[in-house]
Amino acid sequence: DGVVQPLPTRLTPSGGSLGVFTLATDLRGPDIFLDLYERPGFMREFLNIVTDKVIGRYKWLHSLGVGVGHGTSLIDDASSNLSPWLYREFVLPCVLRVAEAVGRPLRIHVDGPADHLLPIYQEIELDELVSFGPRTDLEKVRERLGGRALLSGNIDPILFVHGSPDDVYRAAWHALEVLAPCGGFLLQDGNNLPPGARFENITAMLRA
Repeated sequence: DGVVQPLPTRLTPSGGSLGVFTLATDLRGPDIFLDLYERPGFMREFLNIVTDKVIGRYKWLHSLGVGVGHGTSLIDDASSNLSPWLYREFVLPCVLRVAEAVGRPLRIHVDGPADHLLPIYQEIELDELVSFGPRTDLEKVRERLGGRALLSGNIDPILFVHGSPDDVYRAAWHALEVLAPCGGFLLQDGNNLPPGARFENITAMLRA
């Protein structure tokens, strides 16, 4: 009705956004993967519209004083399903357009397997790979982004439910052995602790 209400003090919307391709996948459903091949013109137009909306959301949040100066954060799990060619062709231009409009640092979260996207993240000088998942190879992350980007992840969430404290400790220690020497590494679950996560397993990660 055009009446602007003040932001409630208890509501703190994230300064980031779902990634362009993940939002588009939520809207389009599984057909989006056929569209990339069968309707490329439609997909470019569609992704451009979603990109405009992501940028618009950032501007709205900034008008509320949220996320100002904190750069660009994109949660783009669905992009892990794309080949490097499809990512470069359809998604990367959108990511770069958002980053140009909103500013750096540029952070991307993807908890699906992302080995094949790491070279692209290196090329665009990604500032932070946020809570990446256990299916992304630690050695490949070190090779491409170690010492160049802030990294966080990647202990398998399932281990916190079905593994033993020793399983979690070994996984955590391995991640530290691989990435801690690079600097800029935050050890954490990769990504989210599921229902049923055992306290002793969380403690094992902290102990490592």
